[in-house]
Amino acid sequence: MGRLSAMLPKPLYRICRRCLNMLGVRTRIKGPRNRIRMQLAALRDVEIDIEGSDNEINIEAGCFLKTVSIRMRGTGHQLHIGRDTWAVDENFHFEMQDCGIYIGQRVRMNGGKLSAAETGTSIFIGDDCGLAEGLDMRTTDSHAIVDLDTGAPLNRGADIRIGRNVWMGLQVLVMKGAVVGDHSVVGARSIVLREIPPRCLAVGAPARVIRENVSWVWDSPSSFARLSEADLKMLRSGEDA
Repeated sequence: MGRLSAMLPKPLYRICRRCLNMLGVRTRIKGPRNRIRMQLAALRDVEIDIEGSDNEINIEAGCFLKTVSIRMRGTGHQLHIGRDTWAVDENFHFEMQDCGIYIGQRVRMNGGKLSAAETGTSIFIGDDCGLAEGLDMRTTDSHAIVDLDTGAPLNRGADIRIGRNVWMGLQVLVMKGAVVGDHSVVGARSIVLREIPPRCLAVGAPARVIRENVSWVWDSPSSFARLSEADLKMLRSGEDA
């Protein structure tokens, strides 16, 4: 279990391929010691395609996955989807060895792609995030850019870390090494290359902070004139309004 053991609730039940097929999950698994574990969750039109060994998928209780593709190539990969997370039209992609995608609780994801495809790299997404349609996260450039003097690669892969209660807008691209702090917002079609601090609004290519001391809520802007003091207090303290 390694990196994931401390995160897993008990019990997390191992599911056989026949049971998955009965649930409407299409599976294609080649290789030894590949494990799929889940609690009570709703899966609709989900495809799991694994070639390799010692890969692991863990889905916690209350999750809803619809039209989701999970593709693993290589060894030692881990996908963890936290409690009460919804993922619709999502693609999870793994290559090489020992890559991870770790998604927190109560995350909402729609129509994106998360790719951990360079050995030892991972994507971490905190609780209560909203990830809009067309989001693309990549821990690698896939092809090496080489220094002609030394022959060394200049663009090695790196982890991506998204904090708690982050809103990523339409068609945001998040590249290797990017960090987005808690409660921040990234505007539509931005490209995140480096670190966005907590409680900031960032837009552009590359994404740059244009406003600080902000957070966000799921409500439409037209549904209220001003948040209550109680709700503001919760947002300022790091809780959800």
